Amino acid sequence: MYTALLKKIILFFLLGRVPDEGAHWRLVWVGLVAHIRLVRWRGTSGCGGFTCRLLALCAACPLAAAHTRHYPSRAAHFVRLSYPFSLHWNCLRLLSLALCVFTASPTHAQFRAQGYLRYFPILTIDRTDLSTSPLNHTLHQRLNLSYHHRSLSIYAGQRTRLFSGPNVSNPFFKAFLETDLNGPIDASYVLLQHSNYLLHTITDRLYLDFKADNWQLSIGRQRINWGINPATNPQDLFNNYSFFDFDYQERPGADALRFQRFLSPTSRFEIALAPGRKRLSSDPGWWQPRNSVAAALYSFNISGYDLQFTAGYFRHRWHAGFGWAGALWKLGFKGEFSYFRDLEPLPALPPSNYTATISLDYGFGSGLFITLEATRNKRQNPLAGGLSPLTAIIPRRADDVAFSEWQVLAVAAYPISPVQSANFSAMWLPDERIWFAGPSYTYSVWQNIDLNFLAQLFFAPTGNLLNASGYNFALLATWSF
Repeated sequence: MYTALLKKIILFFLLGRVPDEGAHWRLVWVGLVAHIRLVRWRGTSGCGGFTCRLLALCAACPLAAAHTRHYPSRAAHFVRLSYPFSLHWNCLRLLSLALCVFTASPTHAQFRAQGYLRYFPILTIDRTDLSTSPLNHTLHQRLNLSYHHRSLSIYAGQRTRLFSGPNVSNPFFKAFLETDLNGPIDASYVLLQHSNYLLHTITDRLYLDFKADNWQLSIGRQRINWGINPATNPQDLFNNYSFFDFDYQERPGADALRFQRFLSPTSRFEIALAPGRKRLSSDPGWWQPRNSVAAALYSFNISGYDLQFTAGYFRHRWHAGFGWAGALWKLGFKGEFSYFRDLEPLPALPPSNYTATISLDYGFGSGLFITLEATRNKRQNPLAGGLSPLTAIIPRRADDVAFSEWQVLAVAAYPISPVQSANFSAMWLPDERIWFAGPSYTYSVWQNIDLNFLAQLFFAPTGNLLNASGYNFALLATWSF
C-alpha cells in the first residue's frame, strides 16, 4: 500500500496534480504535515492535543520523508534553531484542518503544486573606473500550492533564497530581508547567516478564497492588483512593487480582507482592507491603524473603455482616484490618477499631492510590441530619497510611485523565434539626471527550462552613489515544475 501511495506522490510532484483515484485525503494530509514539519514544528505547548497526536504520528511516516526529499530546498527549515510559535503556525494549522475537512469528496477536489528553481550569478561593475566586485550568487526556490474544492480555494506561496557573495556582509541587506513588507503578520525569516552565505524564506501568499455566483471573498496574504499600467501604478494602493526587481515576477502580496461583487460581465464593486504594520520596534503590538489601507473600487465598461474609480483611507491620508484602459485609434491607451490628502497637517509639508501615469502601446505585424509610459509624481516631500543601490528594489508607494517628480519609460519586446525573445527597457529620470537601460534575452532550452541574460545599466551624474553599482549583469537559469 505504501509503495502505491509513494508512486502517486511522485506523480503529484512531477505532474503538479494529485491522481484522481485512491487515497486522496491521505496524500493531502501527509504532504501538508511534512510541509508543517519543514517550518520547524517542535511540539511546544499551545498546540491542540488531537492535532499534536496526528502530527506526531505522521511525522514518523515514510511518506512525510518522501515529501521532504522532493522538496530539497525546503529542508533548510530544519536548521532553524527556534521558530516563533505565533500566528504563522496557527495559520498553517487552520490551513491543514481546512484541507482535511474539504478532502472528504475527492471527486470535486483538486490539489496542485507549481513553482521553479532558479540560479543566477550577478556581476557588478563600478561605472567610474570599470572595476568589478566579486560575484553575488542566488539560488531561488519558489513553491505555489493551491487547493480547490467546489466554491472554496486555498492558496499558499513560499519564496526561499540562498545568497552568497559580498551582499551577505551588508547589514542593510539582512535588515531588508527580515522586514516583512506584506503586512503586520511577520512571515519573513533569515534562517542561516555566515560570513559568505545567507538563507532566507518568506510566505508571500496564504489566503482563503470563496466564490459564489456573483461575489467573491478573499482573506489572508494575497495580491490585490488595482493597477492598470504595465510598470508604474498610482492606483495600486495595497501592494506596489519595484520595477528593478527582476527576480520577483509574482510581485508582493498584502495581509488583507477583500470582497468583490460582480454586477455584470464588465462591471464590479470591490472593497478591501489591509491592516498597517508597525514601523518601529518600539511601537506596541504588531500593527498600527494609521498605516492601514481601506478602499473601495468601482469598475465598468463604456464605449469600449474600461473605467475604474477608487476612494478610501491610505496610511492616514484620504485617497480618491480613477483609471482607464481602452484604444486610441490603433494604440492601446491606459492611465491612472490618484489624489492624496493628509488627515492631519504635517510640519513644513503640503497637505496633499497626486500621482498620475499615462501609457501608449502598439503591436506591429512582425510581433514587435512597444510601450511608452510617462509619470507625473507630484511628491509631498520634494526631498524624499531618490534612486540609489539601497532603494532600487524597495517597493514604491502609491502616493510616491517614482524616484523623481517626472519619469519616462519605454519598453520593447520582440519574439525572435518560438523559443527566443528579446526585450529592451529604457527609463529617464530628468530630476535626478539618471538614465537606465535594461536589455534582456531569453532562450527556452527545453519546455520547462529557460535561460535569461539581462543587464541593468545606470548612468548617473558624477558623485552619485549609483555609479558604484552602475552596471549589473545576470544570467538566470530557471527550471519550472
